[in-house]
Amino acid sequence: MVGHPCGDVRAGLVDPQDEGTKELYGHAFSASSISAINNRLDESLMALAERPLQETFAYLILDARYEKVLEAGVVTSQAVLIALHQHA
Repeated sequence: MVGHPCGDVRAGLVDPQDEGTKELYGHAFSASSISAINNRLDESLMALAERPLQETFAYLILDARYEKVLEAGVVTSQAVLIALHQHA
């Protein structure tokens, strides 16, 4: 799986002007072009996150935590599922 060049550069995983980056993505990126792309992406994501919703939505949050459990004389670590439902 190949990551997105902007995310990889932003995370410090690749140098935008490195030859390996050019080979991996088929294009070399300047630091200023990565910055401009990221700024546009940030603006788009902020607009999506702050948009008004036309209706309410129910949602479900699932998580798990691991607890030590004694089973058949052996202590093991098992997941305890946690589910929260919210209907706004």
